[in-house]
Amino acid sequence: MFKMLIVDDEQIERSALRMIVERNLPDVEVVGEAENGRMAIEMAERLLPDLVTMDIKMPGTDGIEAVSVLYSSLPNTKVIMVSAFDEFEYARSVMKYGVKEYLLKPCKKDQIVSAIQAVMKDIDEDRRELSHINALRHQAEQTHALLETDWVSSICQSRTLGAELMSWQQEAGISADSAGYACVLRVVLNQEQGQDGLFQIQDWIRKRTSAYGFCLAGPFIGQHLPLLMFPDRMNNGSGLSVRARAAHLTRSLLQEAQRMFPSSGMTAGIGMLRLSRAGWMRSYQEAVLASGEPRAFCSCFYEDLPAGTEESYPYPHACEQRLLLMVGRGNVEEARVVFSQYMNELLEMTRYQAARVQHDLNKLFAQMLSKLKEKGISLPKLGGFHDLNDAEDIRRHALFQLDLVLDALDTWYADEYRGSIEKAKVYIAEHYGTELSLEEVADYAGLNPHYFSKIFHERCGITFIDYLTGIRIERARELLSDPRHILKDISQRIGYRDPNYFSRVFKKMVGMSPSEYRSASLKGG
Repeated sequence: MFKMLIVDDEQIERSALRMIVERNLPDVEVVGEAENGRMAIEMAERLLPDLVTMDIKMPGTDGIEAVSVLYSSLPNTKVIMVSAFDEFEYARSVMKYGVKEYLLKPCKKDQIVSAIQAVMKDIDEDRRELSHINALRHQAEQTHALLETDWVSSICQSRTLGAELMSWQQEAGISADSAGYACVLRVVLNQEQGQDGLFQIQDWIRKRTSAYGFCLAGPFIGQHLPLLMFPDRMNNGSGLSVRARAAHLTRSLLQEAQRMFPSSGMTAGIGMLRLSRAGWMRSYQEAVLASGEPRAFCSCFYEDLPAGTEESYPYPHACEQRLLLMVGRGNVEEARVVFSQYMNELLEMTRYQAARVQHDLNKLFAQMLSKLKEKGISLPKLGGFHDLNDAEDIRRHALFQLDLVLDALDTWYADEYRGSIEKAKVYIAEHYGTELSLEEVADYAGLNPHYFSKIFHERCGITFIDYLTGIRIERARELLSDPRHILKDISQRIGYRDPNYFSRVFKKMVGMSPSEYRSASLKGG
């Protein structure tokens, strides 16, 4: 529907034009009539018409002056000039205000209808373009929000960042040594609120903090919602310290949350300012600890916790994750380098307390044994650190046990075809979100595509395409369990450019459509 305003100082002209429009243009509604330019401006700003027919010669404010005002205040409103004066100067004077049609009185019905239809076509095109732009903007905002959430979650849980998240971090202007700290909102809901209550709070927090360029919001991890703050990205015109700004932000959030969600309990913990990914993760852990201290709708800084409050202790989580990743991939030399770094950080963080180092190393080697068992490699039980108290004795024993693990891996990977298959599996796990082909993976594994396909099937008991599909569908199941991810984005993120094809494959593999699976998953959760 199109709204139209008729402007002419003669009543008979206005009535005639209204009659023509109402009889011949059913999609146009005449929302008002004005007898001079001043009245036209007032009515247009109130009624917001899509189209105005404007007479030029009128008492007081004439049509040319009125059009110039509307061009500034309502730039999307289209204007058709109507005049009894066939003079070039009149036409030229209004063309600079975007006027596309110029009718001479007396106007024939067909001329009027044709001119209005031409302007309606322009309006339709503008609307379609605006709708397309808004859709793209909305999609970009959704994608940005999902990547931000995944990035914060990966940092807090020490997961390896993929190429997509690394690219997002660079675009966000966050360097590897940026100064950042974590704020954790700990939320306790009553039984009636349930999971929907968490999503409602998460959406509110995201909208509330989106205006802050220095604050990045993650998803709930249990009952904790992490915010990562990068104060260097903030315009600190107030001159407040990092601590003062953190206190102000959390106080503001908690006060609003108390009004918005009075039946919930929320506290905030704030970690220390740190300068690396491992540091940001540590700050998150500190914030989690601090969030358990204050009263409802109050905050606490980690540095203000009483001595002995900390239930967990500093630990090189990021280093451990990299080490286990290297072991899982069979990257022997890289694993040795990372292990050396891990031991240095562990001894420093534990302040050479033998009991803690023994406990942590026993736990680490238990995880390594689990990695080996996944590959069918058997080793005697590792550990045996409890009888060692000297830091260097512990380090030597740890290196000895690491060599046992890596030698077993080296032997296992020495089988040429097994090594190629494992390389291929790692490559698939890291690139399943792209349009991955058998030829590309075979080239990475260093084998002929036909031969690679044959031995992959023999060694894995499944074809390459079925293995890739299984990886993608499993990731899709994880994403579908989170209602913030829309189906189209999930399809693209796991390597399917056609959402309809993704739905068919998912239903074939799982036995239900993605929408049905999501509904069942959320009900079960």
